Amino acid sequence: MREEKKRIPELNVLSGIAIVCVLLIHSNAGYLLSILNLKKYTEADFSVRLLDNFIHGAVPLFIFISGCKWLANNINDSYI
Repeated sequence: MREEKKRIPELNVLSGIAIVCVLLIHSNAGYLLSILNLKKYTEADFSVRLLDNFIHGAVPLFIFISGCKWLANNINDSYI
């Protein structure tokens, strides 16, 4: 029988942040599409551009979290 998976509370917090960022990506998509014309985007408020750049880090964050969870639970497995 396989042992119970290790839980890392810090990764759960990062997962929550990444989930919120993905929700923001999808909820802001319509608004951001209206300003993605380069001229309009450069004229957009700094906070809008900062938010856009921050939330697009969610996908790499999910990949990082998945790798950490896999490593924590499978480090001693033999694949021979």
